[in-house]
Amino acid sequence: MKLTLDNDLTIRKLLIFSCYMETENLARAAETLGISTVSVHRALHTLEESLHCPLFEHKGRNLVALPGRYDAAGIQPGSAGHAESGH
Repeated sequence: MKLTLDNDLTIRKLLIFSCYMETENLARAAETLGISTVSVHRALHTLEESLHCPLFEHKGRNLVALPGRYDAAGIQPGSAGHAESGH
């Protein structure tokens, strides 16, 4: 199996992913990072595209982490509450 990554994969996107997975909330992640919720959402979406792998199930404005994504972030599911969009 060959892993293909886009050049668009950045440390910043991984940091945003990690912060979102810890807070499970776009607004809280944005506040923590000092950026807008739109920037967090866009970074998570482009991270999925860069990895060629879905990280979340998109339910309206909510993002629900798919199984195994908590392992990738190194945290336990539900450690910060439930996932919300914050828009």
